[in-house]
Amino acid sequence: MLTTSTLTTQAYIDKGRNSANERAKSVKQNFYPDPNLTLHWDGKIVPDITGNGKVERIAVIVTGATTCQLLGMVKVPEGTGMAAAKAIYTLIEEWGVAALISAFSFDTTAINTGTRFLSIYLII
Repeated sequence: MLTTSTLTTQAYIDKGRNSANERAKSVKQNFYPDPNLTLHWDGKIVPDITGNGKVERIAVIVTGATTCQLLGMVKVPEGTGMAAAKAIYTLIEEWGVAALISAFSFDTTAINTGTRFLSIYLII
């Protein structure tokens, strides 16, 4: 049963989400990256925010002479190089920096450098 306090709590949650979405849009619109960027990424297995098990998340960052921007923390459904590459590439396309990337920085786990579906090869 919904109560007044439940509706009020939900209204605050919705207001916070809307505010966060507006800030995210503003950051993207006011992002002027350097012409030569390094793309950094690293994945970690972390508890899912739903509380149901664990998921792989990849932090994706670009840096340059005057640029340091977190592009996102994407959830990767399967822990494969193909899934990681698609998630990373989607982010760099959304931010419009694909053509500006001149270097990569990543750890040497199998998902990034292995012989099957290595994410670095798929991103290039």
